[in-house]
Amino acid sequence: MAAHSLKLPYLAITGALIVALGLSVAVLGPLWGEINALGAQRAAQEVVQAEQQALLQTLDRKKAELRVQADREQELAVSLPEDEAVDDILRTIARLTDRIGLVVSKASNQSDQTAREYRAQAERGVVSELPAGIVPLGATLTLQGSYAQFRAFLDQLERSPRLIDVVSMHMKSSDTDTESLTIDVRFTFYAYSGT
Repeated sequence: MAAHSLKLPYLAITGALIVALGLSVAVLGPLWGEINALGAQRAAQEVVQAEQQALLQTLDRKKAELRVQADREQELAVSLPEDEAVDDILRTIARLTDRIGLVVSKASNQSDQTAREYRAQAERGVVSELPAGIVPLGATLTLQGSYAQFRAFLDQLERSPRLIDVVSMHMKSSDTDTESLTIDVRFTFYAYSGT
């Protein structure tokens, strides 16, 4: 009997462990399914969150691109305006001449002649065709002042945001004042017609 009594506590403990293990599997089995479902749900939420974060980053990038594009369009509108208003360029030139001290004694609109000449030169292959919608415009000014003033005027004109070409210049010195020059300048500038 002594041999049986030593095995009995081990059998009881083993039986209790088997029952406890069976109960834990029976109780925790459904919970494991819920835990796995919660893990899958969390993984799906992380994917959605990552997609939302990527969308927000894309929107931020697009917003920055639109700001840059608006700035570029504004710069383009200054350098290549959509209207053919000759007075816009003449106002720019008038501000420059006033600041530098040149006197504008005569101004004439040469836009029709400039457009005809440009078309004729393009047909002969002397100049390249302008992109669609770009219209060449022209003006001739007679300026009076010193060589230094005229040089400063050309430097400022070169820095202007408008696209301006100096087509021709004719200088005459004054008979009475060697410092004073009369300069006839012909300009070509451009506008965007939108067609």
